[in-house]
Amino acid sequence: MQQTYRIWEAQFPLDRCDEIVEKSLSEGSLGKGTVHYEDLETSQDKRDSNVKFLEDPILKQELLQYVFLANKDFEVEISYLPNIQFTEYRKGHFYNIHHDVDWFSPSARQRKLSITIQLTDSNLYEGGDFKFRSGVQPDPEDLRKKGTILVFPSYLEHSVSKVTRGIRHSLVGWVEGPKWK
Repeated sequence: MQQTYRIWEAQFPLDRCDEIVEKSLSEGSLGKGTVHYEDLETSQDKRDSNVKFLEDPILKQELLQYVFLANKDFEVEISYLPNIQFTEYRKGHFYNIHHDVDWFSPSARQRKLSITIQLTDSNLYEGGDFKFRSGVQPDPEDLRKKGTILVFPSYLEHSVSKVTRGIRHSLVGWVEGPKWK
């Protein structure tokens, strides 16, 4: 069976998770998340979350080590990691079924591998669960553990269920490479 994801349960340092959340919330404001270059109005029925892109070369290097390890399983051509997205899901926020590839982008690069890191302790929120649309699913309890890292091919459809209590924070990155063939 082909590998559909790679997971490191509670692997990212917890104090680093706290540092990222604190810095992201204290430096500038968050904006509304959109979907693949759609405008805010057309994105609202698909996604409701707050985001900020982080220009942090050290964070990129921390994430790339996991991407490179995961890519031993996926074996896709990757070459570039844009700025990392800090995401905040408050009560009522969600992200319906989607994939991370913009198939219609005129760019010479497309997203190849997606990486997400859980930054919030699972007892601080309810709902907000990550799930693939189909196929083998990671253990939901593992995904909710603070510091858990998940890497998967960007074309896999996935969602984040509605947060029903509290606030969930995560990091998301997309490593790009030549267009999918």
